Amino acid sequence: MVARESLELVQGSKRARRASPAVRRTARGVLFTGALVAIGLAMALPFLWMITSSFKPMREIFAYPPTLWPQSPTLDNYVTAFGRTPVARWFLNSAIVTGSITLSNVLADAMAAYAFARLRFPGKDVVFVLLLVTLMIPFHLTLVPLFLILRSLGLLNSLAGVIAPGLASILGVFLLRGFFADIPLELEEAARVDGAGEFQIFWRVAMPLARPALATVAIIVFVQSWGEFLLPLLVLNDRSAFTLPLGIRMFQGEYSTEWGQLMAVTFLADLPILVLFLMLQRHFIHGLTQGALKA
Repeated sequence: MVARESLELVQGSKRARRASPAVRRTARGVLFTGALVAIGLAMALPFLWMITSSFKPMREIFAYPPTLWPQSPTLDNYVTAFGRTPVARWFLNSAIVTGSITLSNVLADAMAAYAFARLRFPGKDVVFVLLLVTLMIPFHLTLVPLFLILRSLGLLNSLAGVIAPGLASILGVFLLRGFFADIPLELEEAARVDGAGEFQIFWRVAMPLARPALATVAIIVFVQSWGEFLLPLLVLNDRSAFTLPLGIRMFQGEYSTEWGQLMAVTFLADLPILVLFLMLQRHFIHGLTQGALKA
């Protein structure tokens, strides 16, 4: 009897050892998932606080103990912000600047990247390396010469002065070059046999295949341009010509800040980025995972 119990204990111990790796993997998965959820909630909390605060009266924003959800929801912050300041004009200015820069970057970066990836010309690699080196130059070092150039061209205090320096991006060329380099040569040769020229191969063969990478570049450039503050601050003086980042600063005074209106306009300013990402997230993730970073 004792021997039988001992045998069962030994068999149970063996089963436990066999099951232990699976249990450990499950435990690690639960801990990892829990950590990701906690980090996600921590990152989302400030954004949620901003949204709910935009619907609170001032006394609730600074109430103690603080509350996340508004006790007396109101749209006064939105109504007052649009009534006191040209927020709609700032939105339009940001849309013009960001749309122009994004469209220009997608086209110009794609053409440059295709040339570096598929065409043959003397010094191609040297020129590409020199362009990459410019990524290491801090933007702040270029502010003075950039201001002098824009002034000599008569582009100060105009949206063209904000758009012109961002018409192309070396980072976009770098990302797209890797994608174009992976396109099979057979497709290019087949297009040549059918009588296609170089531009037709680029536009009808390479561009459709590079759609995920183009979406990635478009999102990166859009987010960067939409939130750009320093360059518009350097170029724009007229309040009606401000972009949104400059306009939002108007709600912060020297002695007081209109926190409710600031939260309302900031929330509205974040909406286009959120909508764009939801529209292009499939291409964005595909571009990051399938080749946009192969260069």
